[in-house]
Amino acid sequence: MIDLGKLQQELYKIKLADGTILKLKKPTQAMLLTIMSMADSDKEEIEIIEELNALMLRIFNRNTNGLEFSKDDIEEILDIENAMMVLQDYAKFSFKQLGE
Repeated sequence: MIDLGKLQQELYKIKLADGTILKLKKPTQAMLLTIMSMADSDKEEIEIIEELNALMLRIFNRNTNGLEFSKDDIEEILDIENAMMVLQDYAKFSFKQLGE
C-alpha cells in the first residue's frame, strides 16, 4: 500500500534573515510547470520579475510554520538575486525528491 501522507513528509527548509526557519512543502505540479516554463521564457524583464515574485509568494505560503506572507513581504525579504537562488535550490530539492 502506498501511504501518500508519508510521501509528503519531506520538507524544504530555508533560514530567513531574521533567523526564522521556514519549512516548506513540496511544490504542486502546477508550481513545477511554472518553474520549468520560467527557464524557457522570452518575456520582458518586468514580467519575469512579477512572475518570480508571485511564484515565491506561493512557495513561501506553502510553509508548515503557520505563517502567511504577502506580495510586499516577499519583495522586502528577497531581492531578485536571492529569489532566483532560492527558486533554483527549491527546484533542485523537488526534482531530487521526484527521482527517489
